[in-house]
Amino acid sequence: MRTRISQSIVKLGCYILSIPFLATAPVYAVALSPVDFIIGDEANWHISDKALIISGKGATYRYDAFDIYETESDGRPWDEYRESIESVIVEEGITKIGNYLFANLPNLKSVSVANSVVSIGSYCFADCPNLTEIQVPSEAGLGTHLFDGDSALFPNSDFQVLNGNYLYAYTGDSAQFVTVPGGIETLGAECFADHSEIRRIALPSHLKTVASSAFQNCTNLKLLDLSNKITEFGASAFAGCTALTSINIPQSVQSLDMNIFENCTALSSIIFLGNQITTIPPNCFANCTALEEICLPDSVTSIQNNAFSGCKRLQKIEIPDSIESIGKSAFQGCSALAELHLPNNIQSVHYDTFDGCDAFIQSHTQRDAFVIDNVFIRYLENHPIYHIPDGIVTVMSNAFLNSKIVAVWFPESVKYIHDNTFVKCSYLTDLYGTPNSVAEQYAVTHGTNFCDESAALPQGRDMTLDYTADGWYFGNSRAVFGDDYYLSDTDRHYLSDLGISTNNDQTWGGSCTGLAITVILAKNGVFSTSQLQAGTEALSEVEPTEDVVSFINYYQCIQDRGRAPESYEPDYLKFYRMLNIAKNIPCGESPFLLTFATQSSSHGVVGYGLESGAWVYNGKTYDGRILVWDSNYPQALNADSCLYYDSQTFDYCIPHYGVHVAEGAEDNTAGIITVCNDVDVLNAYPYPFNLHYQKGDLNCDGIFSVADVKLLVKHLTVQTTLTDSQMQLADISGDEKVNAIDLTLLKRIMLSPAIT
Repeated sequence: MRTRISQSIVKLGCYILSIPFLATAPVYAVALSPVDFIIGDEANWHISDKALIISGKGATYRYDAFDIYETESDGRPWDEYRESIESVIVEEGITKIGNYLFANLPNLKSVSVANSVVSIGSYCFADCPNLTEIQVPSEAGLGTHLFDGDSALFPNSDFQVLNGNYLYAYTGDSAQFVTVPGGIETLGAECFADHSEIRRIALPSHLKTVASSAFQNCTNLKLLDLSNKITEFGASAFAGCTALTSINIPQSVQSLDMNIFENCTALSSIIFLGNQITTIPPNCFANCTALEEICLPDSVTSIQNNAFSGCKRLQKIEIPDSIESIGKSAFQGCSALAELHLPNNIQSVHYDTFDGCDAFIQSHTQRDAFVIDNVFIRYLENHPIYHIPDGIVTVMSNAFLNSKIVAVWFPESVKYIHDNTFVKCSYLTDLYGTPNSVAEQYAVTHGTNFCDESAALPQGRDMTLDYTADGWYFGNSRAVFGDDYYLSDTDRHYLSDLGISTNNDQTWGGSCTGLAITVILAKNGVFSTSQLQAGTEALSEVEPTEDVVSFINYYQCIQDRGRAPESYEPDYLKFYRMLNIAKNIPCGESPFLLTFATQSSSHGVVGYGLESGAWVYNGKTYDGRILVWDSNYPQALNADSCLYYDSQTFDYCIPHYGVHVAEGAEDNTAGIITVCNDVDVLNAYPYPFNLHYQKGDLNCDGIFSVADVKLLVKHLTVQTTLTDSQMQLADISGDEKVNAIDLTLLKRIMLSPAIT
């Protein structure tokens, strides 16, 4: 908001300073101190000998029509003397002259503006009818409507020429053919704008600059021969010239400005005669609907936002190898586009550059991705895992924007991955590639896990389940478990002390999760079956006694331990983790707990194998299968209770339980709840065998014998490893260590009567 001195202060200042001259001089002849009369932050004014002088430095204030023409306005500080002002002098140091600053000075005859001024605001000299002489800097930018109203500055001429070489405006209104006077070097802003009667313009050979909107909306202009000395075109210079059919951009042109040929709907030929232009600016050729082909000069490095948007007939554009970036919506709506090539080392192609170029995108789609030559522009699908096609060299920024991608495989051909490739990919987990590749460098830089796809699978003991030995033979049924959740008093009290609900007095709804967890713990050697039941060597041999049922229900009660309820993972991320576990099970990974929901209940099973093939359910083909041990079918593989999936979309089904999950499907069920093979999580509260057996009874057979001593000796000599529960029983000394002291104590116990 500008600050202006009130008229009363101006009058007082004039009166005081003019006292010695009252008898001989009028007020306007008094020299006033520039310090007292500000017209900008550092600009001043004073009147001397009918001259309004602007001095100081920087920009002046701006005004509007209300300030100048309305009587109730404070106006400008010199308005009291405006009829006496015959000249305006803007001194060196002033850089910008504001709108309307010298408008409505009825006796103004001459204006002199210093070369330091770089811009003169709109309507600056409007309604100055006696202005006949003006000198402005040739490089200054001039606002519109500078000389509106009656003016003597341009008598009997259709051309408003300043300084002899600056065509400010054309005021003719009927000529179809116009010849611009010789000597003109600059066409000012909007000088021919909206002259729809003009069909052809002859320009002088010395023309150097065409300012913004110079020919805008000359809707009948067809022919225009441009000077070979033109170096620049301003914004919207030819915008809306709907009859213009061709243009040759001279060799001398060094730059174009935005919107220059926007909405030139008849423009079908554009030829660049030079090789200096580096940027095709925003909206430069937007909506040139007749344009079918264009060849850009080798100097171009950037095609900016919307440069060719709406060119619906554009079929071919030759882009030089020098190109570095293509901006947002640069070719949006170019529905006929068929031929365009990109260099491998291009730095940036906005992800929506080709929106609306459906045929072009379709013809350049490889493996669900939009690819031009060897440049990966955009992932078109939304599957959780993706293999980038072989031969791709460059992957663009935003290529996977907002995708639900969790894992991407990069071929060795990829040499460039731009920083923002995975913007808003919240669940990206792994990048796959070869060691020391750009994929690994990208992963390290961006904190993403890198997986060596060439590495051998981890080695270890085969953890695949054997139905004949590794599962409970009696399974999940009321015939075994009765109608409630049985727990021994010892187990119930222990769980209660831990603050874990024991489902006391609740109807039994299944012990499937307890059965599944205990199968996984047994396979991992967390406990031995002999600890549950003397004389057994495999889980399938254990009978469902009360102690065994209590043991299974103990793990049923702690099934949710270790799972953070506030954390959220989408179904497909759980699925991806499950696949990674499943493929490594034969090489040392643990079988995993899989719990899933149906529309009416939930269930827990053990995942133990991964197969590929082709299975069809409900008309959909699945190419992968997760094998499960299902406690509802404990003694044989039930194919219908296995999980079938599509390896790209992660759509899956479990036929027996009516589970069907697919992107956009109407019959989706709740899907996966938990995937876990972490023994520490599944065994967050280890079963306290020491509450049931005496210290030293390592094999839990109810007696102290040589068998217990042998187990402890093998552990101490590193021939075998005791389970967690056996370690509790072997710590006879109670010092939380298992060593030779415990072996000595066990030998002493051997001398005492056997346990009954």
